[in-house]
Amino acid sequence: MLAKIVWRLLKDKSSLFYRVFKAKYFPRGSIFEASAANGSYAWQSILKSRKVISMGRRWRIGDGKNIDIYKDNWLLGKGSARIVSPHVQVLEGAQVAALINPEMHTWNTNLLHQHFLSFEANRIKAIPLCWTDQRDRFVWPDNQNGEYLVRASWVRTEHPHLQDMQDLINLVGQRANKLEIFGVVAWFIWNQRNKLRLNERGLPSEKIFDAARVFLSDFQSKFQMPKVQQPKRSIKWQPPGYGMYKTNYDGAVFAESEEAGIGVIIRDVKGLVIAALAEKIPYLGSVEVLEALAARRAARFVVELGLNDFEFEGDSEVVWRASRTADEAHSSMGEIIKDTLSIVGSLLTFSFSHTRRQGNCAAHAFAKRAIISFSLLVWMEHVPTDISHVVSSDFPVT
Repeated sequence: MLAKIVWRLLKDKSSLFYRVFKAKYFPRGSIFEASAANGSYAWQSILKSRKVISMGRRWRIGDGKNIDIYKDNWLLGKGSARIVSPHVQVLEGAQVAALINPEMHTWNTNLLHQHFLSFEANRIKAIPLCWTDQRDRFVWPDNQNGEYLVRASWVRTEHPHLQDMQDLINLVGQRANKLEIFGVVAWFIWNQRNKLRLNERGLPSEKIFDAARVFLSDFQSKFQMPKVQQPKRSIKWQPPGYGMYKTNYDGAVFAESEEAGIGVIIRDVKGLVIAALAEKIPYLGSVEVLEALAARRAARFVVELGLNDFEFEGDSEVVWRASRTADEAHSSMGEIIKDTLSIVGSLLTFSFSHTRRQGNCAAHAFAKRAIISFSLLVWMEHVPTDISHVVSSDFPVT
């Protein structure tokens, strides 16, 4: 709970609570520069909790001017959030802004490969940069809204091995047919532990999986209910309203090369293709972030074409809700959402809608096609022949 006070003193700078503590204990700088000298026992205890926040918080890059290259946690994805490459004197004490081309809003790739290990330079290049002027902010990555969680901090500091268990659960969750056996094996292990605790005879460890599989098979044969076939609802792409254009966007992951594709297609009320693009980008390890990047690319694409009155549609409900509610505080994609809303603000009218994957087939086809692109491909008023059947089946043009 003391760490939560540290978090408030870092984030809630408009409160009376913050102003009183700052005036008394850290008139210059932040609570991280505060001294325990002449402080009460309670204050000294609060300062000891700074380590929890320092270990767990993650920076999200805006302009990069407040993030120390070597001291702060700012790398995304799996692996260390802090730079592990050997330090070089020229970057000691420098901010992340020194690695960015400010006019182009791109990473200085030559500088990255000159001063960082190859794998880490690639990790940095995969971090999306803001296209609009934004300040750096830090978030608690275990919470979607970016705010500090007491339970999550306990897991991070006291039981870091639980992160691996969570990875295991996430992996099993991606394979629905394995969930039942996973649960039964976990129950057998728990039951075995209880027997050992009571000095009762249990199964040898190597027999647990086979016993769990037999138990599950017997259970399913006795209690299996007949499957009821649910009628499949046909979902098709729907044209925009009169005088509007619809822009569909999607992302596709190319796991083997650690890359991803973005697909965008713009159509009018008659289903005629106005323009489309396929772009290959580095993959950061988050499908949500990829979908948000696809939405942002779609927004820039329509502005580049000089058109107005758009409906933006994708199949990610998370991105749709964040865009519709202007959720700029989202821990993993808040900056991207803010970029998107800033870009579409120049349009006369715009809206965001959500569809299922079946209603977004054309955009997904372009996203997958990006695997054969060197970077960016654009089509005006036509589509490549290998995708034309997907577009025509979406909405046959007569």
